[in-house]
Amino acid sequence: MTSDGRRQLVNLLGATGVVGLGLACAQATRYQVLTFFFDGVPDPNAVPVALGPGGRPLPADTTSPHERRRVVRQPLSVHPPYASDRCDGCHDAFSGRLVKPVDRGLCALCHADPPGKRMFLHGPVAVDACLTCHEPHSSVELHLLKLPEPGVCLQCHSRDDMTAGLHHQELSEDACTVCHDPHGGDGRFFLLQRDP
Repeated sequence: MTSDGRRQLVNLLGATGVVGLGLACAQATRYQVLTFFFDGVPDPNAVPVALGPGGRPLPADTTSPHERRRVVRQPLSVHPPYASDRCDGCHDAFSGRLVKPVDRGLCALCHADPPGKRMFLHGPVAVDACLTCHEPHSSVELHLLKLPEPGVCLQCHSRDDMTAGLHHQELSEDACTVCHDPHGGDGRFFLLQRDP
């Protein structure tokens, strides 16, 4: 291919890209374009869903206030780069792929709290498996958690193991992070330091 042919091809591809971006301005088209390249793009036409314990969707006819903990209209927590359309911090602008695998320290590129400074690390933190507990883009839970506490902890820790300890005779629905640092700590069981 000659240099003129390459230049024409580049111009054609550039023009196609500009037209594609222009078409993506309509909400439905923008959603289709974004979902082609990225996972987890919120559907602009999503119907609110009532969620029950553990974040599981309830049947549509659920009317009890006790059963209907909350109706999800918007995520409770959103990853700031995702919220501000700065996808290129994690994704390659051209391929949409991650610039660095999560298990190779992608999250540590921005998150300032280096877990390596702690004596003990929580298993997923030690192997950069942040997505074990956290959603990458948005969540109906605080801190981008996949499930509410203690549900997110019960993905790996069995209820029997957790209630075996003296202080956990009756595992309540309280957040585990009231007493434990979820990423690790300098003491056994990642207990948070409390003022006497």
